[in-house]
Amino acid sequence: MKLLRQPVRPAPRKLPSNWGSAYGTVADPVVDHLTLPDLSDPDAFVAAAVRQINELNRRVSQQEDTLTAESRNRELLGERLERELERRTRELEEQASNVAIDGLRLQLVGWMLLFFGVLLSTALNIIAAG
Repeated sequence: MKLLRQPVRPAPRKLPSNWGSAYGTVADPVVDHLTLPDLSDPDAFVAAAVRQINELNRRVSQQEDTLTAESRNRELLGERLERELERRTRELEEQASNVAIDGLRLQLVGWMLLFFGVLLSTALNIIAAG
């Protein structure tokens, strides 16, 4: 029964994400077999060859356009990620600065309360002794 089955053409495969752009690239790795007519009719042979060459040129042009667009998308994505990283870095630096300033304020208030507590305690001890 295997002899009666027709060969099955593999379906287009999705390439791994690290081969494509951030948006993913679908490529058809299967190359159609080019068939040319018999050489007994040179005009038909030349016409078929020209058609196939034009088709291959069209495919190459499409792939170049796809690669150009993908390259442009990657550059834009890289710029956007860089801006986002800079923005988040600035936010974190501001937060760290605010936390440090607030910590210094709390330390100052604590030292002042300690100083006034010792001063008040000393004054009360002097009043009680006298």
